[in-house]
Amino acid sequence: MDNNDIQQSILQKINQGEIKMRPRYYFIFGSILITIGTIGVIIAGTFFVSHAIFMSQRSPLISFLGFGPQGISPFLQTFPWLSVIVATLSIVLGILFLRHYDFSYKTDSKTFVLIVVGTVLTMGIITNLSGLNEQFETFEPTHGLYNFKYDDDAWIAGVVTNIEPNFVTIFIPDRDLVVVKIPNFIPPHIIIRPELQVTFIGEWDGEIFIADKIQTPQFQRFPKPSVLPMRHVR
Repeated sequence: MDNNDIQQSILQKINQGEIKMRPRYYFIFGSILITIGTIGVIIAGTFFVSHAIFMSQRSPLISFLGFGPQGISPFLQTFPWLSVIVATLSIVLGILFLRHYDFSYKTDSKTFVLIVVGTVLTMGIITNLSGLNEQFETFEPTHGLYNFKYDDDAWIAGVVTNIEPNFVTIFIPDRDLVVVKIPNFIPPHIIIRPELQVTFIGEWDGEIFIADKIQTPQFQRFPKPSVLPMRHVR
């Protein structure tokens, strides 16, 4: 069937009411919605990639990898699942939206996906480095997205403020000071000192945390007290 036959067939179906013509504004409005949707999901993907990186840098997440099997549960507890899931969904939606544009068909599918993913990840990293997360953290509408967890029944993380025989006092954001009984064995490369960032695995005994293992990661954005308050073991 040549082009003339196709045109005649289409015109015939239009005249018979089998095909309904859409007004021009319908397509314009659709294009606008797709454009807005594309921009929106890319911005969302960028933000949540940045948010996931920020949360990982601010929390003791990475330190749990050094505890072996004991660190699996706290790692899963502190992993920024929401950010990763939303960022992934945003990237997928962004790819689907961008597929409506002509330029996407001129690129190999795998290459196109890699370009979109790489672009969003790069923008997320740049956004994180720009310091916008610190501003969003204090911004009331987005403050709730920045809830950090620094202690639980079997682990605790903070900054050393005071050292006593067999005990240290650590500063924990939103909880103030906690006394920790240090493990009987401390790896030779770990030297406990004031302002050291520490993560302990163990259990609570009243208000004192009895530590079994210790890690000393350097959380890039871990909140520290302006001064080193002290709490002594009684």
